Amino acid sequence: MDDRQVTELMRDAAQDTPPASFDVPEVLAASARARARQRARVFGGATVGVVLLAGGVFVGSTVFTGTDQEIAGSAAQPAEQEAGQAPYAEQPRQENVPTPSPKQGGEGSGDVGPRTGGTPDGCAQVDRELAVALAGELPATPGAAERGSLRCVAEDRVAGFEISDGAAKGTISVLLRPAEVADQDSPPWSAAPEAAAHVQRATANGDTLVVLTEPAQGSAGPPLADQLESLAARLAAKF
Repeated sequence: MDDRQVTELMRDAAQDTPPASFDVPEVLAASARARARQRARVFGGATVGVVLLAGGVFVGSTVFTGTDQEIAGSAAQPAEQEAGQAPYAEQPRQENVPTPSPKQGGEGSGDVGPRTGGTPDGCAQVDRELAVALAGELPATPGAAERGSLRCVAEDRVAGFEISDGAAKGTISVLLRPAEVADQDSPPWSAAPEAAAHVQRATANGDTLVVLTEPAQGSAGPPLADQLESLAARLAAKF
């Protein structure tokens, strides 16, 4: 094959090549579209990042700010409540503890009722300290406080209770007279009924202690009459 034939074959091969499916303007347009899409993706990603960052900052600031305010508010409320309750919290508890009455007939908050002078029909008050001592020595639970028929002077202290001793029901009372009180014309039990029983003892301080038991109407006898001696001895040892 000579040169002329080779040239013709090459020319024929070039003529057989299919035309391009796009021209230069189409390539430039496609490139522009690709760059636009790339810029859109970059811009969109940046925008999303900025939005997320801004949202995170907003949420974070809102949460922390709200928490601080809530903490401050919750801390302030107990403080205000404590401030409002402080006068009550700081007040010492006041207990209603009775003050024992003086032994020598003085006025005391432990006494019940006003202190008066001599009363031939019985004493006008019940001494709390003496009542507590008597109740602690009784073998049965006492009933209502009752002064009994004891005759007393202003310096005396008296106490008594209604009590039941089986079929024997009545009143048992005690009188404590200071040693410096002069002897009276009538003994403390002089106003008691004939069926009553009494015991007199001297205390360690030289005071006079009298225990009197009186039967109630219709009773078989005075209650605790057989225990009066030991009861008086125990009470005298306390005063």
